[in-house]
Amino acid sequence: MLSWKLGKAEEFSKWPGFHKDAENSTGFRCKVNGNHEKDGELPEIVHRTIEENMPVYEYLKSYAFEIENRWGIKE
Repeated sequence: MLSWKLGKAEEFSKWPGFHKDAENSTGFRCKVNGNHEKDGELPEIVHRTIEENMPVYEYLKSYAFEIENRWGIKE
């Protein structure tokens, strides 16, 4: 589901306000909210967090299954 009709969804009524952005949109879009540059630059804390967690990610990734998709490409 990459697009939807504008408006409230019954499924969201359980959490009022939580899905406000989704209710006021019709699909996925890049949101610029002033917390980062328009060119996609992320805050320093994000870069630091990624860097700190890469060793754990790589370790876990080493146990991932490698499968072939329907086009014969390994993922």
